Amino acid sequence: MKTKLMNFRIPEHLKVNLDHLTNMKGVTKTSIMIQLLESYVRDELIHTKNDLTHAHQIQSGNTWNNKPTPTTRWEESYMDGLDRWSS
Repeated sequence: MKTKLMNFRIPEHLKVNLDHLTNMKGVTKTSIMIQLLESYVRDELIHTKNDLTHAHQIQSGNTWNNKPTPTTRWEESYMDGLDRWSS
């Protein structure tokens, strides 16, 4: 696997806490960062794919498989509510 050096700034308190955790667990900061990045990228790709699928459905007019949601007339819902109180 090819690798690439990546440098970035981090708040001091996070670095101190990360140093303590890596020393306690006996793992490297690199391994933790790679694990976190892999998890983030995997989750975001899934979310992006879902977002694109929904966007394509909306653009094509196929939102929710074109199944109309059943609607209840307000009179029926009002009568249902009265029935509950009359018992």
